[in-house]
Amino acid sequence: MRLLGRSSDLPPRRLAKRVGGTYGEEFLRQGEMFKQALLCSLPPDVRLTGTRVLDFGCGVGRVLRHFAPEAREAEFWGCDIYGPGIRWLGKNLPKFRTFVNRANPPLPFPDAHFDLIYSISVFTHLTETWLAWLEELRRVLRPDGVALVTFHDRLAYEHMLQRPFNEDEVGMLARDLNQSWRKGGPTVFHSSRWVIENWAKVFSVAALFEAGMGNWQTIAVLRHPDHPAAAAPPLVVRPYPYGPWMDGFRGTVDYDVFEGASWWRRHGLHLGVRGTIGGWFASRSGPVERIEFAVDGVPVPTLELRREPRPDVAAAVCGAPLDSGFEADVDLGAVAPGAHHLEVSAVDAAGRRYRVTAPLYRREVEGR
Repeated sequence: MRLLGRSSDLPPRRLAKRVGGTYGEEFLRQGEMFKQALLCSLPPDVRLTGTRVLDFGCGVGRVLRHFAPEAREAEFWGCDIYGPGIRWLGKNLPKFRTFVNRANPPLPFPDAHFDLIYSISVFTHLTETWLAWLEELRRVLRPDGVALVTFHDRLAYEHMLQRPFNEDEVGMLARDLNQSWRKGGPTVFHSSRWVIENWAKVFSVAALFEAGMGNWQTIAVLRHPDHPAAAAPPLVVRPYPYGPWMDGFRGTVDYDVFEGASWWRRHGLHLGVRGTIGGWFASRSGPVERIEFAVDGVPVPTLELRREPRPDVAAAVCGAPLDSGFEADVDLGAVAPGAHHLEVSAVDAAGRRYRVTAPLYRREVEGR
């Protein structure tokens, strides 16, 4: 991953950590990853060249700075409610046009001003003003434009609140209502169903890339209600593998989520008749004793299973053994070519089962 920036033009730690809790090299890595997620979420008919783009809630340019190459052929704006961050941006990244916005609409632009608006981790904090801000984003968006707006869905809810997510019960749920904006304000969770039903009062939800923003927040792709694509049901895709919260038991499946450059066209694992699947599992209850594989709920044979050293896993599960990684060759000969649902399950020494799911595409021709 190519990182844009030097220590001399990075924001001070206090400003950087206010946005996402990172600073330094991790601040750069996270911003580049989020940019890639935005690009993968863009509808195939959208191009950035010659457009006008708004980063609504840009903070100190965590993502905006990585659009410097595109800013040579497009006009990029950034706004945020936090004045110190915007002032730092104006002094240190002057190629972008930035300003402080108020807590309530309007924005200082005419109607239909922007071709693309993206807003990362803003509607995760809005309680009473969410509808007014959605309406304002629609006002300043061109009729053929796109808005990419993130929200806390199932994964963030389960891992932050450490309890199972119930789609029917959550809807829109606000926590920490009295927390000051200096500390980020309230935290708001949404269910995908609620977003589709309620944001449709303002926009058409063209797609949801669940947990697509850093394997944490869901990205909603929004179009004007009268856009030709508005009549189609939303595309719902989970680009990353998903593992629910379980106390002291974690795991994942490894693959490059950005490999296909567009989640509208390609995502997940692409395997042939004999597929290799890697990842890790770790439990505080003891060693992982079994790892099993299934496609669409039907077990598939494991041809060979190898345990691999994964020293990085200790950051996710304290005390995880060194050999928490795995690599398995599985037989997919009985799986028809096309899109499927992969399940990888691990059983620990206490008999607990942890299941990770991921999209799988079984190739028709080996090696393609």
